[in-house]
Amino acid sequence: MTSQVPGQVVLPELVDELGFESAALPPRQEAFCWELVLGNSTKTAAYIAAFPNASRKSAAVNAIRLLKDPAVQARITQIKAELKRRYAVSADSVVFHLSQVLNVDRAEFLDETGKVKPISEISTEAKRILDLDFVTDRHGTQRPVYRLPRRLDAVAILARVMGLDKTPVRPGDGTEETVTRIVREIVEPAESQ
Repeated sequence: MTSQVPGQVVLPELVDELGFESAALPPRQEAFCWELVLGNSTKTAAYIAAFPNASRKSAAVNAIRLLKDPAVQARITQIKAELKRRYAVSADSVVFHLSQVLNVDRAEFLDETGKVKPISEISTEAKRILDLDFVTDRHGTQRPVYRLPRRLDAVAILARVMGLDKTPVRPGDGTEETVTRIVREIVEPAESQ
């Protein structure tokens, strides 16, 4: 199957073993579900991403209509469950990672002279918070670079997750949907336990 759906292709023989299908809906509906679940957009934007020729007004109406479809609702639930199983990420693991970013000793990444240590000399725990990136030098050669997440970014995200960020939510600016989604993602896993 070659489509633009961001899911994973699964051979029919493996569906029972894996517990999910790669595309249970027509391609555009499937793309709508994935756009919505991955949180990259609002309902209207997810619809427009899946149906690019739709006007903004019709997209808003049709997105709501699609979300009322039991097959689409079931597929969204299935995608969320599969992503949760596949990546095994919980609110606790996110908070734990952010706390590691805040508490890691930055000196552990430097030697006595202040130069960056080779990756082999850095502890496993400290390596877990590093991001691998690639940069291209002026000669066009790509080389790997490790980036240390910024503590300030971790503090901001942690404050939001813990409900300490009191940024006002204004109707119509899209933030209320983001806040609702974040709260739902944190509360739903806790209720299922």
